[in-house]
Amino acid sequence: MPRKRTIGRGANGSGTIRKITTKRNGREYTYWQGRYTEGFDPGTGKQIQRSITGKTQKDVAQKLRQITLDLEQGTYQTPSKMTVGEWLDIWTDEYLNSVKPRTVEAYKANCKHHIKPAIGAIKLTALTPIDVQRFYNRLKCADSGEPMSAKTKKYPRHPAPRVGARGQAGVSSRQSRRQARSSEN
Repeated sequence: MPRKRTIGRGANGSGTIRKITTKRNGREYTYWQGRYTEGFDPGTGKQIQRSITGKTQKDVAQKLRQITLDLEQGTYQTPSKMTVGEWLDIWTDEYLNSVKPRTVEAYKANCKHHIKPAIGAIKLTALTPIDVQRFYNRLKCADSGEPMSAKTKKYPRHPAPRVGARGQAGVSSRQSRRQARSSEN
């Protein structure tokens, strides 16, 4: 009985790896590219092909094995180009329907004035815990420019001044009750 070859074509669905050399600005660059089939387009029936790259063939082979394993197990997620800012727009429009109007207003203001300028351009797939921690560390009070306290960061408030029971801006309802008692005496 003849021996079977162990080297050669890979299993179906395992992807392919190739070496690519390109020239940019007179210099030659070499990298490895792995291609795999993500699935099939339901409209056309054609394959949806994706590629990954790396510096070495070993790196690409490892990434390719992980992706094909995820595809087989059904845990694979398609790479997304959506940014944090785009997701916040969707979140404020679609997910805040059951929240009170003032809360929606406060959340939208926080997104617009704090979150989007700081991390809104980062892709969701590239967002890391370090990015979020840096964002929290750099939060500053709008009035004084000093860093926010931990409590303020944990419980962000609406930027508009508070209105007391008697309609006085910047006065809490407790302060307005004290003023009412003192004016009665």
